[in-house]
Amino acid sequence: MKIKKFYYLSVIVVTLTLLFSFIAYVYYADVDAVSKTKVEIEDINLLNIYTNGVIIGFTVRFINPSYREIKDLSSKFDIYVDSNYIGSGSFSNINIEQRSYTSKTISITVTYYNLAQSTIEIIKDFIFGERTSFSIQGTLTADVLFGLTETSYNFITTIYS
Repeated sequence: MKIKKFYYLSVIVVTLTLLFSFIAYVYYADVDAVSKTKVEIEDINLLNIYTNGVIIGFTVRFINPSYREIKDLSSKFDIYVDSNYIGSGSFSNINIEQRSYTSKTISITVTYYNLAQSTIEIIKDFIFGERTSFSIQGTLTADVLFGLTETSYNFITTIYS
């Protein structure tokens, strides 16, 4: 009788250990995939001009170098021209297959008030022959562990003209 109890207890302990190890591996692999995601600005366009501001469109490429699919990637971010804040934006519901990339075009409205200092910096850059930078800083968030929880990490990406 004692042998049966020991056998059942051993089976339960081994099963729980394997289950915990599997869950820990999946969580770690998902978090690692999200943390290795690269964000690049592909293109920037002036889409429309209004009396109180402009609409800027830019295409962002998300590169997943890992062997795990990234699901439900989302972000909130701020946009800067030569370190001058011009606006903020967000996106959600992006999935990236393993070892691939996807691009998303994002549009934001920027008021002339926010563009004023940036315009001065752009003119200075032009006069002195320096490059103008367009940067996005934010936090990427994605579902991990079969969508039971999420992870996030900060990113910054810059393009120069």
